[in-house]
Amino acid sequence: MAQCFKCPEGFYCKAGSSNYTACPTGHYCPKNTEFGTQFPCPRGTYSDAFSIWEASKCQLCPPGKVCSKPGLTSPDALCTPGWFCPPGSTSTKPVFPGSFPAGAGAAASGSLGLCQAGTFCPGGSAIPIPCAPGWYCASPELAAPSGPCDAGFYCTGGSTLPNPTDGAVGNICPRGHFCPQGSSSPSPCPPGSFLAQRGGQSAQDCQLCLAGWFCSLQGQSSPEGLCKEGWFCPPGSVSGRSPASSKLYERYRVLNELIRITVVHLGKKRREKDGSFG
Repeated sequence: MAQCFKCPEGFYCKAGSSNYTACPTGHYCPKNTEFGTQFPCPRGTYSDAFSIWEASKCQLCPPGKVCSKPGLTSPDALCTPGWFCPPGSTSTKPVFPGSFPAGAGAAASGSLGLCQAGTFCPGGSAIPIPCAPGWYCASPELAAPSGPCDAGFYCTGGSTLPNPTDGAVGNICPRGHFCPQGSSSPSPCPPGSFLAQRGGQSAQDCQLCLAGWFCSLQGQSSPEGLCKEGWFCPPGSVSGRSPASSKLYERYRVLNELIRITVVHLGKKRREKDGSFG
């Protein structure tokens, strides 16, 4: 008379069988399992391995992916754009708790896997992505940023507005600087220029340093100082006594001297001419 044995773990044994069969993928088989699909891996998990014997051996659905039904051999969907899916998600738009297996380390009770304003989530996101510097994300459920920040402002990251003013995620462009559209930080006006007001949008907003003054530094909101005595400072001077200023002054002096000599000479000629009619 044939002897009967208990079916081993990792296998299943049909009634009356003389042998055991490896547990199929997507399932697990504890001792005495009668058929291969008796114990499917639960929702939020999958298994691509044969002959596993307990539910803990099923793999947790990876972040950004979804395992929506039991008995899966691989994840069956990506997280919906505008949403994020932590490990073990069972829905493309997860709600916590309820969309992941117990102990999956998901978000706080009652929260959603919905990307909030200031973040965005492309399809298959595992976590929200803070809005990139130079961009803003105005509303929830975004798959991409809303657009670049406005000219005259800068956005350091995570902004919900195109023109932030809180100083935490951006601000209006400060004096001495300009901010083109999509700026992540202010750009300083170059030496030889200044900008007295806030909200500069381009380098063209920077004003040349005034004649008689110099601006040696970048990012100045007013001229730095008066031209040094004995030196000539045209508009845009970067030094109160620069070689360029000295050369310009020398040319200016020579030109004035030539004009003076010419005027004296012409005056002398005129007097001589007038005297000949006397």
